[in-house]
Amino acid sequence: MTEPLSEFSLKNLISVRDRTNSLFKKRGIIFFRQAFNEPQEILAEQLESFHPIQDLHIERSDTPAFYEKITNSTKFQEAINKMIRVDTVKLQQQLQVFLREHKSSMPDDVADNLHIFLKYIVQFQRRAQMALRTSFEDCTDVSSVQDKARDVLTKVFKEGLITYVMPSLLEGLKQNPAFYKWVAGYFNDFLEQYGIYTIKLELNQEIDYDVLNPESPEVTDKEELHGKISDLLLLPYFFNDERYNGKALLCEGQCIGWKYEK
Repeated sequence: MTEPLSEFSLKNLISVRDRTNSLFKKRGIIFFRQAFNEPQEILAEQLESFHPIQDLHIERSDTPAFYEKITNSTKFQEAINKMIRVDTVKLQQQLQVFLREHKSSMPDDVADNLHIFLKYIVQFQRRAQMALRTSFEDCTDVSSVQDKARDVLTKVFKEGLITYVMPSLLEGLKQNPAFYKWVAGYFNDFLEQYGIYTIKLELNQEIDYDVLNPESPEVTDKEELHGKISDLLLLPYFFNDERYNGKALLCEGQCIGWKYEK
């Protein structure tokens, strides 16, 4: 007589995973290495509320906004040239090495997207190259130099990288997080070195229209959800500029909001 199936919980799943890992390791088989340390314990309610965009969150650090070190045209030129010739080259190399080391186990669509990301980096380099034409002749003091540098760099980062790469990374994280978490980490580190960060947002929290641009709403019959976040498409990005209390908006986030209808 067949025994009835027992209820299968998240705790059971984690136990099976751990036992399987142990069994394979005893035979010298190592699974694909993790991008980040796994949490010690995952609660079911945390799993249900988790949104892949959280892997694109960049915590605010002590690193000041990139342009706060720029005091004149020469400093601006030096900073942009370093970005083009050193920082972006390092990012390219990280992606190329990752692609080469994991090509045999990587799905074709992931490999194709990595090549697209490499093209986005080239696009970013070209935009940064164009920024070298910026004139600071009309600037009268250091503050005005930094304001102009901020405006130029906002356009470079927003239009040259963030609005292209981050939505693509989010889609990848939804489909194949084992690979895309690594890639997200590379881009997050790249942005963080310039004093760029995001704020953490959760589903069903109130929409902050100062930093979020809601798209077509999703209808709900729950009145308490009206005006709250239904889905997240892009986090808002900021420069850590002390002149603006560490919160100079670089790029608005995008979301879908709830709309109550009876």
